[in-house]
Amino acid sequence: MTDNNTIHPDLPVGNIVSIGTVLDSSDTLSRAVEALQNTPSRGVLVMHNGYYFGLLTDAEVARALATDPAMTAGEASAREVPVIPADTPCRDALRTLAEADLPALPVVARDGRLLGAISRAELLETLYRRRRPASIGGMATPLGVYLSDGIHRGGVGDLALILTGVFLFIGSLLSAAVALGVVFAWRRLGLAGIIPDPWIITPAFLLAFAA
Repeated sequence: MTDNNTIHPDLPVGNIVSIGTVLDSSDTLSRAVEALQNTPSRGVLVMHNGYYFGLLTDAEVARALATDPAMTAGEASAREVPVIPADTPCRDALRTLAEADLPALPVVARDGRLLGAISRAELLETLYRRRRPASIGGMATPLGVYLSDGIHRGGVGDLALILTGVFLFIGSLLSAAVALGVVFAWRRLGLAGIIPDPWIITPAFLLAFAA
């Protein structure tokens, strides 16, 4: 039976790899401690000349500090760590990560260049997150409703959108004409000195309403 919540099991890990914090092999342990504090996965990659060198976890740092605080990140890092090629499917990468019992594993290109790391949480989110329905927006037009999710569209066609724009433009012209007519009649009837001018009333009313 297929789990409808499982998606992209064969998606390559290179598509979801995260860069995160990467240490150079010559960095100090104090720099490693700082990096680990800002890394949710509790594992930091160590590289040398752009290539993967090792994985440094809080356990390795603790052992190194207890043994020789002057050690570098490269000297303290674990070297016997599985490396995941970028074209490895997410499902296989999760199995490798579970067998290694590590918070994250390095992801490398075919030539060995370090691309980043993949964590257990990232793999689980990719494999078992629920598929969210696309958000759809709609707009009423004289010919019906126009629907779109940003990529696909349905309902009425472009003619309806054009007519909507034309009607809105005509409506704005009519509104302006009515407003000018009211002001003209106001002054024509000699009410300007008795009742405040509409040009003054309207902004004042809008400000009072907004407040």
